[in-house]
Amino acid sequence: MAIIACGALFFGSCADHYDGDESWSSPVRNATLESPAAGDIKVEQDKVNGKITISWPVVYGAGGYDYVLLNVSDPEAPDTLKSGWVDGCSLTFDREEEVNYSFSICTKGNDDLNNKGAEKPTVKTFSSFESASFPPIPVGDLFEYFTQNPISTDSIGKEMIFDLEPGGQYTISNILDFGSQQVTLRSTSKTKHAIITMSSENGCIRTSAPMTLKYLDFDYAQSKQPAIALSKEPADSLKGLLGTQTTYYNIMGAPIFISSCNFRNLRDKFFFDNNVAKYCVETLTIDNVTAQFNIPSQLANHAFIYLQSGFVKDLTIRNTTMWNTSDTNDNNLQYFVRYENAGRLDRAGYSRETQTQSVSFINCTFYRMGYDKWANYDGFKGQKYTVINVQNNIWLDCCPSGGGIARRICGGSAASFSPTMTM
Repeated sequence: MAIIACGALFFGSCADHYDGDESWSSPVRNATLESPAAGDIKVEQDKVNGKITISWPVVYGAGGYDYVLLNVSDPEAPDTLKSGWVDGCSLTFDREEEVNYSFSICTKGNDDLNNKGAEKPTVKTFSSFESASFPPIPVGDLFEYFTQNPISTDSIGKEMIFDLEPGGQYTISNILDFGSQQVTLRSTSKTKHAIITMSSENGCIRTSAPMTLKYLDFDYAQSKQPAIALSKEPADSLKGLLGTQTTYYNIMGAPIFISSCNFRNLRDKFFFDNNVAKYCVETLTIDNVTAQFNIPSQLANHAFIYLQSGFVKDLTIRNTTMWNTSDTNDNNLQYFVRYENAGRLDRAGYSRETQTQSVSFINCTFYRMGYDKWANYDGFKGQKYTVINVQNNIWLDCCPSGGGIARRICGGSAASFSPTMTM
């Protein structure tokens, strides 16, 4: 209520009431009032400061307004964010990312003017989801959809957002390679994910640009491909973005971001660079993900996160659970994460003096992930610019052959370890 009061003082009053001016009184009397029309309610979103302001025109003769603000991202379990009464024509509140909102407002009566309140409220729905670039993709094969509806090359460098129907059943029948296009693929419901089934041995997703996957469920039972891989033919424009002396292809500007997704029946790596080009992925973030693997046979020297020719500058895995349902080391991968031995930030054009390279495991659970060594990144172990952040994780039956989870996270050089480290 303190917030409401401040809003009323800041924005001023729009409802009619006695303010000391006896020369004017509302002409609206003995009436049944209406709530503001939905079309007249304005919603302004300030992404920079994380605020949303809702405003409406004055209803003359009113005694204020009752309102309720709901989070309806889960329609079956709406959550009340704010409610109350306001003697004004606007409200400002904190903006949450990717939330579907419902704002209900009902005009109150005014006994002094013998005006009755509105018989029903007006409901205004809106969302803080970033606007999609195109209409939602209809249920079907996403490989065929993007083959028939290729993304224009004019959009390279811009984020192209594609929505899938909540709960919709989709397939990917072949390698879906977004190449240099920065794509976001998502369901618009946090609680009702779109379901994507790989319908062939080649079904998978590839990219050589920043990419976001959100609120999606994947089934890889028919695929023999990694869940996410980098393109085998990166654009020449990516090479040496941070200096002509480097041979790396830099994916930068935005992360490869996999958030709030569920992966099942994976039979290969989770993330792979395809061992064709020397990629440097600036940021790879895996957040609030579950991934279940069923590795059919040992892939010698491979890893669940494998950059065989390159590396990730900043790798973060948080709030995530990964497990392998196979019961022998013959059905496992040797490493959890492995980079090409030369991979370190200055070799891809970054500054050793002003920038850092990091690996973070935060609030995760891992079961039977790897049979030998947890991590291998000799290129930047022991460097002063390296940051290791490990907090609140559980490892069970991981890397029983090589052992030493903590030592391997440090790159295997704990005795001479100098980077910043939180354990």
